Amino acid sequence: MWALYAFSGAGLIARLPLLKWVLAAIAGALLARAFAFPLLMSRFPENSMTFWWVSSGLCFVMGAAYLHGVVALWRLR
Repeated sequence: MWALYAFSGAGLIARLPLLKWVLAAIAGALLARAFAFPLLMSRFPENSMTFWWVSSGLCFVMGAAYLHGVVALWRLR
């Protein structure tokens, strides 16, 4: 579903309902996960530091991309 909303925001498919708000929520969820890893580490002690840094970095990059798209949509419409 997240990819469908990203494609919709990019104009590749038809506009989906609540597009800006859903994209903002997705960006918020990904960025929250990226920065919350110190709080999550104790719940998953079997994961390595490499896992935490790589997965958090990927979440940050994706969240920043979604946020960039949301900002661009708000400026256009």
